[in-house]
Parts: sequence; C-alpha cells; structure tokens
Amino acid sequence: MFKGKAQRAKRFWLNSQGAWAKRNLRLHAPAERAKHRRRPQGQKSARADHLTVLSLLFLVLTFLWLVLAPRSIEVQRLLVAWRVRSYNTVAAEKARQELQQRLSHDPPLGITVESLQGKQPCNGVVVSPNLPLLLVVMGDCKGCKAGNVKVWQEVAGSTTWRQRLQVAVLFQNGEEEIVQEARARGWVLPIFADPKGEITKALNAQFTPRAYGFVKGRLVWKQDEPMEGEVSVLWQFAEHLWGRQKANQLVNAWAGELRQQAWGNDRKRR
Repeated sequence: MFKGKAQRAKRFWLNSQGAWAKRNLRLHAPAERAKHRRRPQGQKSARADHLTVLSLLFLVLTFLWLVLAPRSIEVQRLLVAWRVRSYNTVAAEKARQELQQRLSHDPPLGITVESLQGKQPCNGVVVSPNLPLLLVVMGDCKGCKAGNVKVWQEVAGSTTWRQRLQVAVLFQNGEEEIVQEARARGWVLPIFADPKGEITKALNAQFTPRAYGFVKGRLVWKQDEPMEGEVSVLWQFAEHLWGRQKANQLVNAWAGELRQQAWGNDRKRR
C-alpha cells in the first residue's frame, strides 16, 4: 500500500518536472533565438563599416595621386612614353594597312616578267636557267642596303646552296655604276641593272630589299613581309621549293658550313 503511494508520488513529481521544463523552454526559446539572430547583424554592420573606411581611404589616396602625379617628373615621363607608344602602334597599323593595299597589286604567281626575259647580269656572271633563281630587288647599290649583298654572296658561294639554286640581286642604277661598285666591294654574284625601274615596277617592289623566286623563268614565290632577315627569306623560298623538312636540313647544313669556315679562319689567324 505504502509502496504504491510512493510510486504514484514519484511519477507525479517527474511529470511536474517535465511540464516545468517544457514551459521554461517555451518561455526562453524566443529570447535565445532573438539573441542568436542579433549576432550576425552585428557582425555584418562591423564588416560594412570596415569596407566603408577602406573605400574612403582609397578615394582619398586616388584624389591625392591625381593632384600630385602631374607634378612628378617620373609620372610625366611615363605618360609621355605611353602616348608615344600608343601613337606608334596606331601609326604602325596604318602603315601596315597601306602596305597591304599596295601589295594587292602584286603580279600573280606563274607569270613571266617580260622585262627580265633574256636580260643578262651587268657584271658578266652567268645565270643558269636550270636552277631556281632567287632575285632580290635592292634599290640603290650604295649605302646601307649594299651591306645586304654580302650575305647573299655567301649564299651564292656556299656548297650547300650553289648546287640547288642561284641568288641574284637587282639595283636601280646604271650598269657602269653597278660594275664599279661591284669591283670595289668584291661582289661576284649575278647583278642586274634596272635604271629605268621597269623590272621593279613589273614586280611591284613596294619595299626593298624584296625577294622573288623564279623557276624556269616563271614567278613562283614572293616575299610578303618587309623587315625579314636574309636567312628567313632563304628558308621560305627553300620551303616552297622542297618542303619544310628539306628546308630545315639545308639551313642547318649551311649553318654548319659557316661554322667550319669561321673555325678555319680563326685557326689561320692563330
């Protein structure tokens, strides 16, 4: 009897404790949730204040730089260099477009140049009709462009190339003037004279030096870009004739030949 009363009293106490805990949880839960909701808002406001300060600092520094920069010599130099570079870029693009417009009048590949047919070099060097001919239009035989002939003479006299192609140059000078210049400089490759500019005009040599490739008198290749070196021009013509792999082999063989000559000359000096 007493045992049953004790158990009922215990259950009543536990139920009352559970009801009190649930009631307490319902009372305090909204406050706890509001407390947790307030924390992120405080953090966001702190970050916003921090970004605002940084933005204001950036604006102040930018304003100071804009006010003080024009007075700095170094900044003025940078601005001038930037303007010159921009102008040069625009001018170079305009010049390239004008050159492409002029090159659109180039003769088509496969033609024969009548003014060049049957014409012999003025310095008496024979041109073989059986070998491909690389003709380089040079302009004037005097001045800085005459130095380019030295490279083409090395090509014409090399063992690698002379059995496969011929190299000739063309000057827009009289024959006597060219012959005298050739003797003074020791040129022994074929040299054509074009004092009236007939061949130059027929080939549309808008820039010099400009190279043209002929096979059995017909134009098969022409240089399209100015300011290219002699080796690049020679490689392009060789690639057109024999393909990329053969052109690489020939250029490498020629480079080895030049190294052997340089070593031989160095030994003789010693």
